[in-house]
Amino acid sequence: MKIQEHDLFRGAALSQLIEYAEEKAISICKVNNRFGHYMVNNHKNIFIKYRSNNRSPWRFNFSNTELKRISDIILEKKELYIVLICGSFSICVLDSFEVDSCVNIYGTTEQWISVSAKYGSSLWVKGSKGKIDYSIRHSDYPGKLFNMEDVIDE
Repeated sequence: MKIQEHDLFRGAALSQLIEYAEEKAISICKVNNRFGHYMVNNHKNIFIKYRSNNRSPWRFNFSNTELKRISDIILEKKELYIVLICGSFSICVLDSFEVDSCVNIYGTTEQWISVSAKYGSSLWVKGSKGKIDYSIRHSDYPGKLFNMEDVIDE
């Protein structure tokens, strides 16, 4: 199978999830055969999006279909994380509250989230609806998705 660009970027995010769990087992599966939508440990929905450019800012567009899937997950009160891969520079992870600050997940038009960083600083996030008033640390991913109870015992 030929390696495509999205394989490299999504692979980086997925391998960090696996490495984070160290010697414990975790479960990762693709949801409904959709690119970029995965389920971690049977209850954490993650959407992985990437931009291949290595310079800030990175702008991620969300189609109506993607927003509908995101809003459905939130309405079902399931855990949701958006994983934004910013070239080979960093990975920015947002929980559902942070996503809601940036985009109108119930809107009917395409939305966007932009991640920016200056050299040596954390990540700053804004979107078509608004911004997050604090920075996102580079080291938040993948730990933000886990706490000790979430790691499956072998």
